[in-house]
Amino acid sequence: KAYDGTTSVAGSTFTATGVAGQTFTVTGAGDAANLASKNVQVGTVLSSLTGLSLGTSSNGGLSSNYNALSTAGSSYTVTAKGITLTGISAVDKIYDATTTAALNTASVGYSGLINGDAVALSGSGTGSFADKNAGANKAVTVSGYTLSGADAGNYVVTQPTGLTASISKASLVVSGIAAANKTYDATTGATLSGAASVTALGGDSVSVAGTGTGSFADANAASNKAVSVTGYTLTGADAGNYDVVQPNAVRATINKADVIVSGSKTYDGTTSVAGGTLTATGVAGQTFTVTGAGDASNLSSKNVQSGAALASTTGLSLGS
Repeated sequence: KAYDGTTSVAGSTFTATGVAGQTFTVTGAGDAANLASKNVQVGTVLSSLTGLSLGTSSNGGLSSNYNALSTAGSSYTVTAKGITLTGISAVDKIYDATTTAALNTASVGYSGLINGDAVALSGSGTGSFADKNAGANKAVTVSGYTLSGADAGNYVVTQPTGLTASISKASLVVSGIAAANKTYDATTGATLSGAASVTALGGDSVSVAGTGTGSFADANAASNKAVSVTGYTLTGADAGNYDVVQPNAVRATINKADVIVSGSKTYDGTTSVAGGTLTATGVAGQTFTVTGAGDASNLSSKNVQSGAALASTTGLSLGS
């Protein structure tokens, strides 16, 4: 029988064996005198057969051919009773390249203990996933719990089963990328430089794939502007355990561009040039007015001329 904390033995747990392979049931509830000890034991001779009687045979035996039951040659085994642990759950985690699973044991308990027995739960429970890889509702096995106390030898602890938890992907940041400064060109494109790389956990095999593309939030000139990066992916045997994080904290400057000023006037005997006679041309076909009355230093000569470079832009400003 399985350990039940008593020294009595029910007849239904026995088989009586006679000659020529004849077998009989044993009837009766037994008595506390049946066993000398309540504890787990193997092949023990019964102390008494009080409360037990020879029953019937299913293979031709007749009880009338046999003496009353005797303890001589008897053998009885008491096996350890299972203790079931409850209140243990596994905790979700972010991928860390290990199979370790954290356990929540705040409400741990156990059932199946016989009243009055001195047994306590001991040991340290350890949870493990079957593999390290990210995934949802993965099975978790538990080991490490033991029993202590005067009656612990009569029990065997059954480690918790049916536990699951999820391993979510870890974030892996692409590094080693910078953006180059540029002169205003009316686009948001940013030129990237450097060698993209990642540092995976443990000995994981992960590298960078794809082609990175850099972009400013807008095309306007300014210092130390943020550059967003897209296009990098991950490859390698362990890449599926990570979410790629594009390079961050990448910044660069868009320097102002020069405009080309051109225009004409009818000879007026002066070397000054009014802004209203000029047009300023920037990049991508952008044009601007020029404001201001100009200054005598604008032209080096008052005479008729064609395509002459301005000597100065004193008194002139870029308009709209």
